Parts: sequence; C-alpha cells; structure tokens
Amino acid sequence: MTDILPFLGLMSAFWWSVSGGILKSVRINTVLIYPFAESVISLFVVVLLSAIGMHWVTFFEYSLETYLYLFGGSVVTMLGTLCYVAGIRKISLGIFFTISTSVVMILTILLDQFFNQISLNQNIIVGALFVVVGIIIINGLSFVRSSIKSINTNYFAGIVISIFTGVFWSSGIFMNDRGLIESGVLFSTFSRTVVPVFLLGIILFIKKPIKVKQITVSDRKLILVAAVCTTIAMLCWHLSLKSNSASLTVILSSTSPVFAILIGLGFYKEKLKLNQIIGIVFCLVGTFTILLNR
Repeated sequence: MTDILPFLGLMSAFWWSVSGGILKSVRINTVLIYPFAESVISLFVVVLLSAIGMHWVTFFEYSLETYLYLFGGSVVTMLGTLCYVAGIRKISLGIFFTISTSVVMILTILLDQFFNQISLNQNIIVGALFVVVGIIIINGLSFVRSSIKSINTNYFAGIVISIFTGVFWSSGIFMNDRGLIESGVLFSTFSRTVVPVFLLGIILFIKKPIKVKQITVSDRKLILVAAVCTTIAMLCWHLSLKSNSASLTVILSSTSPVFAILIGLGFYKEKLKLNQIIGIVFCLVGTFTILLNR
C-alpha cells in the first residue's frame, strides 16, 4: 500500500483531466452548477465513509487553527474551481492545464521553502525556469505576432483565468497542507465540500432555479460523470497531501497537461500552434526535471 502513496498525485492529475474533458462536452454554462454537483457527490461519499468507519468523533477534536486553515482553504479552492470550469471553455484543455498547474507548482514550492523550511536544490530551480519559459512561449509569441486589436478575447481571458486558477489552488494547497498536520483526510475533504455546497447552493437557489431545471438529460449525465471523476481526483489529492509534502503532491499533479493534451487531441480534435507545442514541452520538461530530482 505504501508503494502507491507517492503516485496518488499522478492519479489525481489523471482524473482531473478526465473530468475537464467531459465538461467540455456540456452545452450549458456550468460555472456554478458543476462545482455544486461535484461538492454534493463528494460530501455524500465522505459522509458515507465517515459513518462506516465511525470517524465522526474526531471531527470535533481539532484546534481552532486547523479549522481556520481547512475551511479557509476550502473557500480559496472553490474560487479556483470556479475559474477552472470557466477557463476550460475558453482555451484548449492542454494549454489551460499547462499554465494553471505550472503556476501551482512554482507557488507551492516557494511556499514550502519560505514557510515549511524545505530547501530547493539547483535542479528544482532549473525545472521551475523551464516552466516559466514555457508559459512565456505559449503566450508571448502569439501576442507578438498579433496586433492588440486582433488578439482573441476568449484566448486572452482563458490565459488570465488559468493563472488565477493556479494562484487560488496553490493557496488552497498550502492551507490544506497546514490543516492536515492535525486533521485526517476525511475531515479535510469534508471541509472542502461543505463550503461550496452551502454557498453555491444558496446562489443557485436564488439566481438560477429556472436554468437548473432546463438542463437536458444528456448534460445531467455528463455533469454527474465529471463530478464523480473530480471526487476521485480530490480524494487522491488529499491522501497524497497527507502522505507526502505539498511540493511532491503538486509536482505529480503537474502531469495533468499530458493527460489533458491526449484527451483534447483524441476526443475534441484540438489543434495546437507550434509555439504552444514548444511551450508545453518546456513546461513538461521543467515538471519532470523537478520530479526526477525532488
């Protein structure tokens, strides 16, 4: 069992990419609906597992600092998820995952260094530079070739959203990592799900009651399947964060662009420009440089 623990981050990356690929097939706007559905399913799974294992008692034994870290991390992670759902509808799956996970990786490693006193060796710094160069190649060259007026608004918005996604998720990872020092995996997952269920549930009830009823059967099935995939991804992610350092979890999760590119090319026939391909390669080289030398 212990041999599987280092690869939980990799499994999380796979299921995240699958959920993103499924969501791209949904025709309605799922910015609020999908995170709510995913959180409801995750909450049901956590409640079921807690009831079976009688883990409810420990939910009330943590310090105030732990509760603040976990519930604060839940809010920040929810903001990242909202950006994630909005962003993958504006740019290709591979580009979005490459940028967001690269930002997450760099920021989490820096947070580990300054707050958790985990020192970085030269190879990790080189890998991070590869990632930064890759992001510049992906975005910068396309802007250089185009005038300001001809820049695709959706593409630019997708890039900005993917960066914000990375910032929110890295902050959530850091806060959850601190909370998991005392907390168990089930309560950490519980805190991540109960906040969006409460907040998004209120928003959907007030603002979107008619639109929710108009969702087709086909879209409901896709949202349900994508939500299950995300639930699996998040359970793997929390287990990895509990068993490994935040940096290692993020590094393994950064392989999601590989799965995202394969899904985008295989199922959606997405076409990548040369500079985007080169940028993705740079980001992946940086990721694996860090992975092999961590």
